[in-house]
Amino acid sequence: MPRAWWHWPISVILWSVIDSLVVIAIEFLILGGGSNKFTEHFWISMTTSTPLVTIALVLIARGERLRRDAMRLARTDSLTGLLNRGAFMARLEKQTNGVLFMLDLDHFKDVNDGFGHPVGDEVLRGMADRMRHLVRATDIVGRLGGEEFAIFVADIDTDSAEQLGARLSEGVRHEEAYSGTAINVTSSVGLLQANGGLDTKRMLSEADKALYVAKASGRARAVWGGDDSSVELWLPPQVSA
Repeated sequence: MPRAWWHWPISVILWSVIDSLVVIAIEFLILGGGSNKFTEHFWISMTTSTPLVTIALVLIARGERLRRDAMRLARTDSLTGLLNRGAFMARLEKQTNGVLFMLDLDHFKDVNDGFGHPVGDEVLRGMADRMRHLVRATDIVGRLGGEEFAIFVADIDTDSAEQLGARLSEGVRHEEAYSGTAINVTSSVGLLQANGGLDTKRMLSEADKALYVAKASGRARAVWGGDDSSVELWLPPQVSA
């Protein structure tokens, strides 16, 4: 499949060479000899096949582009551009050491009810942008559904994980376009240390439990989950102060 502009004329020339050789071979088989020289066959083939080959290559290129777009859309959440749940889970299965963050926007229903779903969508997109900004390009960021998101950060220490949890719990600030009203939406965060020994479903389940402990404890905070003797509640500085 041609990927650069100079691949296209090369493709036409190769097609013309192959076409000329085939015609000459048929003439030898049927007529016992060729009526035209190779160069004459080649130029005839070039002038007649170039438009057809060009059209065929354009259609192939368009089909390849549509296939790539379809594959991307199958992995991507259409609203935020993050990985969707299936794609996030598939990437998570390949990870070993790191921290899984599950977060849910607090009182998000109030935003939809008070300002309308279009504004709610803007808040979700804003949170997605903030999450991308807070992590590395190599980290995994996804929207699991509704106002629930997840991040997996590989090879991160406890202090750095808690600092990231604090930033995530701050949520997102959005200014409503018509009234100029500032909408501040915090998030509750569940953290889980992964050391390669947990399957993905259990990881999500444990992080989800921690997330709901964070909500039950007052929201806008981060909670460590896992198999420890007790779940450690950790509050961001602006919440615990």
